[in-house]
Amino acid sequence: MTLTNCMGFGAFQFTLDPASVNANTTAEESVTVYGLRVGDIVFVNKTSHETGLGVVNARVSADNTLALTLMNNTGSGINEASETWRGVVFRAPLPLPTDVNL
Repeated sequence: MTLTNCMGFGAFQFTLDPASVNANTTAEESVTVYGLRVGDIVFVNKTSHETGLGVVNARVSADNTLALTLMNNTGSGINEASETWRGVVFRAPLPLPTDVNL
């Protein structure tokens, strides 16, 4: 694996009141997080538990825009309340290496 140095990393938080997620489906929510850049690697953490609701992807869809894919694996819709979420971001020079050579 050819490793590249991380240019920086940091933690952030944001408030999100996601739209209802229909039964047995996924939905993408976008939220503004200033400072994020396309190409950043992000991980997010929902600060509470909601049965059947999962965060299955987090990506920077545009500069300053975090897109989260939420999954509802229950037989009913889930309308999650507004809350504070937390995340971490890693920034590396692009393009990233494509080979694995440890």
